[in-house]
Amino acid sequence: MDDIKIDSPDGFADISFPITKKELTENNLFLTCTGSYENKQVDFTVSLPESTNFSLGENFEVNSMYEVKFHFKNDSFKKLVASTYKIKTAENIEFKPEVNAVGIVMGQKPINLDTDDINIKIFFDDKNEKGIHAEAYLNILNGKSVLLFKEKDLEYRDNLIKNL
Repeated sequence: MDDIKIDSPDGFADISFPITKKELTENNLFLTCTGSYENKQVDFTVSLPESTNFSLGENFEVNSMYEVKFHFKNDSFKKLVASTYKIKTAENIEFKPEVNAVGIVMGQKPINLDTDDINIKIFFDDKNEKGIHAEAYLNILNGKSVLLFKEKDLEYRDNLIKNL
């Protein structure tokens, strides 16, 4: 099992997860990430709708925003992110098997979800309906089989954990 890598450029935390399985169906791309950090296994799946016309122009297009889903078997991802952000969580943190976010593909058009490296800005609680809006980046490095979860701003740390 490959190691999960954590990099902290300029105080921001970037977490690299090995992509261990990639499945492109008729409607979605599923990326399964399984790795270890400090002898603990972390595994989860991210799903993205399949399309070839997501793009960002001078104005955001309706089809450039789409749902990104995180599918969890356990709370290992949430605990790793909380630990990396140095946020104390209760021992009995709420486990959510699925978490939804809104994503925007950054600077690429058209894209091929199966082969291109893809940079996505993701928004949790995007309309701030729960009062826990948070943003991050999700970069898919298809050439390296790596999914990079990048911190956008330190002020989102608490809310990001609450969303997960």
